[in-house]
Amino acid sequence: MRIIAAVLIAAAPALAGYGSVVSSFLKENAIASRGLAWADGELVTTNIYPSGNHRWRVYTPAGSLTAWFYGPERFTAHMGAAYDGSYYWTGSWSENCIYRFERGGSVVSSFYAEYPNGVAWDGEYIWWNSYIGDWFHRCTTTGSVVSSWQVSQVTAGGDLAWDGIYLWCADIGSGYIYQLNTAAGITRSFKAFGHETYGCAFDGRYLWLSDTTNPTKTMFYRVDIEYSGPAVEPASVGRVRALFR
Repeated sequence: MRIIAAVLIAAAPALAGYGSVVSSFLKENAIASRGLAWADGELVTTNIYPSGNHRWRVYTPAGSLTAWFYGPERFTAHMGAAYDGSYYWTGSWSENCIYRFERGGSVVSSFYAEYPNGVAWDGEYIWWNSYIGDWFHRCTTTGSVVSSWQVSQVTAGGDLAWDGIYLWCADIGSGYIYQLNTAAGITRSFKAFGHETYGCAFDGRYLWLSDTTNPTKTMFYRVDIEYSGPAVEPASVGRVRALFR
């Protein structure tokens, strides 16, 4: 009886609840994630590994590598990641620019953005934040600013994610993950699970985070955010429910 009980406990899922880890996996194959996106049922991460291997990686939710590809070839420090159903988005510190591109790196369009550190797609607009400030901007796909707002508690905002109701920000400065809206700023938060949590993505139910502890390995976490919105793909979720409009 004791053996059976031990097996059942070991097989039990992680404790549910806001901010709790549902699953995780570690990658040590020269991966330094600075942005996450959810694309067609898989997790996509940027990679700024300093050796020069900057290819983006594609993982299943269980952590199996299924593909890799290059981002825009004009720069290597891809900051933030988003997927709009057709194209990927990322930012460049060195060029003060946000790129929309095809898998493989071909640039479709770009626009000016000062030190972009995170991007998110809400179904119609692209959101981005700057590393040097606490401002968040909602723009058209050509870069025209629709609205901007400030959250003073965010000291060094990393990547962003949109769940159809809230914008999420992995704040590198405070080490917290913030749930945001334009009416009240921070609505909820929880402590990140590592020291350098940059990546942030929404998979339709859970929030994904990436924490790079050194230039060679990254831990990926799937986190319960007690999501109660529409069960649709993240690339189109903003067309269904968007409090930011």
